[in-house]
Amino acid sequence: MLVGDRSYKQFRRFLDDYAATVGGKYQTADQLPCASDEVSIVTEIWLKLEGIPTKYDKKLLQVDLYRETDAGWSEQRAATSDRAVFGAKGLWQHSLSLTAPRDSAQANRLSDGRLPPGKYLMRIYIDTDDKLQKDPTAELGKDELVGEVELTSRWPTGYGKMTTFRFPSF
Repeated sequence: MLVGDRSYKQFRRFLDDYAATVGGKYQTADQLPCASDEVSIVTEIWLKLEGIPTKYDKKLLQVDLYRETDAGWSEQRAATSDRAVFGAKGLWQHSLSLTAPRDSAQANRLSDGRLPPGKYLMRIYIDTDDKLQKDPTAELGKDELVGEVELTSRWPTGYGKMTTFRFPSF
């Protein structure tokens, strides 16, 4: 885990919720935290970026994938992943989490752990100013967006079959 990554945030939410539960903070159902608007499932689909500049070493890099539709790129991301860059080798790799809006038809299809083959828009965010170190609950956004690239993949599963791309020059 890295401070501010998805795993950190999920574990921190669990700890905060557990502390509130044992501390008697919740007296009624209305006091319980609201569920996220997005659901996700961790998969065995691996993505690897090579050729990342060393200036990003140990910085949190987040990838969001948007699927191509007849009307353009999907409004909701189809997958996401975040992890620190291994700058000495100029690479980043991690398994993808499939995502969908809660209570949507897409959410009902996440359990198969597959990302449909096709064309996607990859948005790459890097926490260059350590925003998440200062506020681990923050989200990376337009200020951390370093670029976008279109890609096509069949999204095979398994570490040995990871989809690999060169980090684009922006």
